[in-house]
Amino acid sequence: IINPKLVICCGSKVFHSAINHFKLQKQKKYSVAQGFKIGATAFCHQRHTGATATNTTGGIKTAITNWKRMKEIFLSN
Repeated sequence: IINPKLVICCGSKVFHSAINHFKLQKQKKYSVAQGFKIGATAFCHQRHTGATATNTTGGIKTAITNWKRMKEIFLSN
């Protein structure tokens, strides 16, 4: 049995699956690095890390910025 502090959902389908699993209220759109907490575990939406997704969503600089934003949000909580 594991008890993670952070679950990174790579891709919107994975993030939506987590929302559905916990029966949370859905929004029309979720921004990257947005998330929610269930108990002591934080779930974070992040773009898929594959090359195609990285290249079609702004490139590696945008990907690095998104991961830094996620780090800032979840380390501050």
